[in-house]
Formats: sequence, C-alpha cells, structure tokens
Amino acid sequence: MAADAVTTPCELPAHDALDQALARAGAVHSAAEVHGLLCGLLVKDATASADVLVGQVLGEVAPGDLLVGEAEQMLRDMHAVTRGQLQDPALGLRLLLPPDEAPLQQRLEAVRAWASGLLYGLAAAGLTDFRDLPEDTASFIEDCRTIARTEFEARESEDAEAIYADVLEYLRMGTLLAQEELQPVRAAPHVH
Repeated sequence: MAADAVTTPCELPAHDALDQALARAGAVHSAAEVHGLLCGLLVKDATASADVLVGQVLGEVAPGDLLVGEAEQMLRDMHAVTRGQLQDPALGLRLLLPPDEAPLQQRLEAVRAWASGLLYGLAAAGLTDFRDLPEDTASFIEDCRTIARTEFEARESEDAEAIYADVLEYLRMGTLLAQEELQPVRAAPHVH
C-alpha cells in the first residue's frame, strides 16, 4: 500500500466522542440523530456524499476551524462506515447509540433521536411522498414517526432491556429493508 493511500475507517466513531465533537462545533443535533439522518440519506440515495451530511449537520465549514474540523472528520468517517454497512450482504448495519452501560433513559432518548434523524434524512434526500412506497417500508416509516414522538419513561428491569433490544433490532432491520426496497443492493461484477 502506498504511503499516501487513503484508508477507510472500519468502525463507527464512539457515540459519546461524536456527541462531544458535535457540541464543540456548535451543532444542534446529537450523535444518534446525526447517524439516523445519515441512514435516511443513504437509504434513499446510496450515492449521497459525505459533503451532503456535513452540510446538513454543520452548515458551511470554515477552513481552519479545528473544532468544526474534528466533527467534520468524524462525520466523514461515519459516512464511509455506514455506507459500507448498508451495502453489506451480511446485514452488518450498527446503529450509533450510547453504550449499553449508559442509563436506559439516555439510550431510549437516543433511539427517539435516531428515529427522528432517519425521518429527517429521508426528507432531506427527497422522500416526501410516502403514498407510493412499498407497504413494509411505509409501515416502518410510520413506526419511526411514532418512536420519534414518544416520550419514554424508563424503568430499569430485564424486561425493559429486552424491549429496548427488540426496538433496536427492529430499527436496524427496518432500515435495511427500506434501503433494499428503495434501492436494491447490486451484486458486484464477477471477474472471470
């Protein structure tokens, strides 16, 4: 590999690190909401560039602003990783949310923000008419609307943790299904 070769990150940035970088840059969105927004953009348009994400989250980026530059780089890395995860035939999408050690209430609020971000990303990518969507995708989007409007009150318990895990898996798989229905994954060409 050449010394000047660009490498693609293979992991999402840490939720808390991105959240802090966004706050330092003056962004109004949380890390979870930004990841949902990115997923919405890419679900509708797999070619959506990192520039679109940066513009949606940070606006016009002034050269030399180190705090904004840090957040911008994390957004670009998140874009590269998430784009690859959405195209992964092994369904490797991971949602960027607080770690499992965080209080359940914080994680539930992040899920709500993530769902809200997904809806915002779909709209930003031009999906404003949901009437002609495939039934499963339309149902998933309606469920995201419900999640985004829900005020959660966490009660720490094994049942609550199980429900939280189920909601995460539903969001993950629903996002992958919507992406497949809106833009089927194309198989890579075979070299003979």
